[in-house]
Amino acid sequence: MKTIYNLRIVTLSIFLLLLIDSAVATTFYVDDEADCNDTTGNPYYCTIQTAIDSASAGDIVEVASGTYRENISISKQLTVHGTDKTTTTIDAGGIDTDVVSITANDVTLNSFTLQNANGVEVNGVYMHSVSGCTISNLIITDITGTFRAHGIHADYANMNAFSDITISGLTETSPQVTIGDAAFGIILTHSSNNTFTAITIDNLTADNDPQGIFLYSSCDYNEFNNILINNLTSANAYPCGINIWSKDPNPSSNYNTFTNILISNLNGSSSVYGIQNRATADDTNTGNKFINTTINCLTSTADVVLVIYNEYATDSEFTDTYSDDITADTIAIGINNAYTFDNTIIGGGNIHDFSANIWSAGLNFVASTSDALVENMTISGVDRGIRISSSADASQISVHYNNILENTEYGLLNEGTESVNAENNWWGDIDPSDDVSGAVDYTPWIFIDPTQEYSDMESTSCNTSVVSTVTNTNAGIELDVGACSGAGMVGTASYTMAPPTSTGLKVGTGNDAIKYFDVFLSGISGDVKITVSYSKEEVAHFDESALNLYMWYDNKWNLGSNPGRNIDTQTVWGTFPANKLTGTPGSLASSPHEERGRPVYICGDHICTAEELKRQGILPTTTLFSQQQVDTGYIPLDVTQKIPFTDITVSLPFLGTIPILFLLLLPLGAGTVYLLWFKE
Repeated sequence: MKTIYNLRIVTLSIFLLLLIDSAVATTFYVDDEADCNDTTGNPYYCTIQTAIDSASAGDIVEVASGTYRENISISKQLTVHGTDKTTTTIDAGGIDTDVVSITANDVTLNSFTLQNANGVEVNGVYMHSVSGCTISNLIITDITGTFRAHGIHADYANMNAFSDITISGLTETSPQVTIGDAAFGIILTHSSNNTFTAITIDNLTADNDPQGIFLYSSCDYNEFNNILINNLTSANAYPCGINIWSKDPNPSSNYNTFTNILISNLNGSSSVYGIQNRATADDTNTGNKFINTTINCLTSTADVVLVIYNEYATDSEFTDTYSDDITADTIAIGINNAYTFDNTIIGGGNIHDFSANIWSAGLNFVASTSDALVENMTISGVDRGIRISSSADASQISVHYNNILENTEYGLLNEGTESVNAENNWWGDIDPSDDVSGAVDYTPWIFIDPTQEYSDMESTSCNTSVVSTVTNTNAGIELDVGACSGAGMVGTASYTMAPPTSTGLKVGTGNDAIKYFDVFLSGISGDVKITVSYSKEEVAHFDESALNLYMWYDNKWNLGSNPGRNIDTQTVWGTFPANKLTGTPGSLASSPHEERGRPVYICGDHICTAEELKRQGILPTTTLFSQQQVDTGYIPLDVTQKIPFTDITVSLPFLGTIPILFLLLLPLGAGTVYLLWFKE
């Protein structure tokens, strides 16, 4: 048994050594210098394709700087990388072929310039039925097609990673307008769960349709981060920055996320689109999100400009959308929603400065829209801030916490029969009735314009990942916004007038307002702790132990969670949801002293009788601290022990409850009594 046991150990050791040896990758070197040799590979290969053909799965192909006039095909698991993308070039020689074709899983390709393909339909990189590939650090340029030209075409490609890629100089030259003729920076077909990071797509020219990024037919859960799309020009048809287009019989594309996107300088004689999230009644796109998107400098010389076209889409989200400098021959629209359903969210951002010969709008809702929310946006410098057509159900659209101002025709135009809920917006005027048309419920509205400078108005950006406290010394307001989520704006102000809410504070809370203030948050999530300071004079007539903060939202006054107060530091606080506080009015409030119980008045050595009060011109039911009562010189006390005054406590204005050592009562005029006291 001992001998057999040792033999097994030896056999296992040899097997493991063989595995280790087979796992060691071989490196194949490529250089186009004179002493290269494609037959033996010594000291290096002359062409990349010969080295690829000689390599086995798992091997590495190292390519020295130089220009390699070939196109390559990778059909096995390899790592192929150049010395530097600016000095290592694969040049297809102007022939009708893809520069690089990949048909194997887990391929790594990086650090090349790929250029000079010219044919009917050609690609810088073509990938088919692959997964796990890493494509990075590339320049793809000078790709020309008479039908289509693609920088990257991924077909049935899943779970691949693309990063640090510049695609430029793509041209489609078809002389006629044909559906499908286009120059695409990146096109995905039947491809899901891919990531694209740090991608620049620049200078695409097409006789028909230049498209920056095109997702066509069943492309789900792809992520795009830090994308720049610039200079798309079309002579006949429409340029589009990002296009998610599902059309029967091709299935829809769902749950794709685009973050930190810049699209600019799109020009065409037909329609121009910054983003299309567009399907049909049979193939609705679901759950596509666009976060922190800037789209500017779009021009159509003979048709419309739609910065974002959202059609037949559910659960769409457009967060922090910025757009300006839009020019159209006919109509210009910021975000156009048609046949959109279920939880469409448009939140944050700034849409302004549109020019069109017929009309322009920041947001446009047409046809059957349901459950759409618009919040935290600034819409200005257009003809119609928000337009709702007669075919849309306006009751399904909520417009809250936006700045809708300085639009030439209307802030909000509702052409439908149903009312639209547009409460808590800033309209550029204390009364927005002049800025709305149709059935619009705009009450209450934001009282203070958060974009303006007031003596006690302070605002700041909030873009830190650590706890951030913002203090407005003039207004006596401190905000603890926690860890900010992205770049946001924070503003505060105080004012003395009651905000134009539909319910007074007294009716809503039973308390009296001491002072009002304003809080403006944009781009902040989670909860915010609001702390308001006060002076003893401000609360002299109120019960200091009952001070609370209230904020107006959801059509009512709300007491903050975890409320508290510190009489020593003269501060009151409460915590509120940040997404409810865009320009939301608030109030510091309490109950007056009289609500604690009937006040007691001292006349000489006894409690004043009703007759004695009447002789002073004071009715027993007179409201505490009325001007009449103050003029008499009486100081009300809450006596906690009957007379005689031996070891009693009293509650005094400004001082609270104190023990009394002795009292000195001095008549200073006919029937007028002042009280002097000494604390123990």
